[in-house]
Amino acid sequence: MLAGTEAYVRSGRERKKVEVLFGDAKRNLALTRLRLRGLTGASDEFLLMATVQNLRRLAKHAGRSPL
Repeated sequence: MLAGTEAYVRSGRERKKVEVLFGDAKRNLALTRLRLRGLTGASDEFLLMATVQNLRRLAKHAGRSPL
């Protein structure tokens, strides 16, 4: 059975990282639907979303004091 293997557990962890980012985008960035049309529009919109998420992470880490 696949569910008990290490590869399955690793895959679940990786999938969770992606799903959390999409959930955050839907809830906090109001990305419930794509506003731009076409493949390039969707690509651009996802790129902007990823940029915003990375900038938010950067701001969060920049506020920490060095250990």
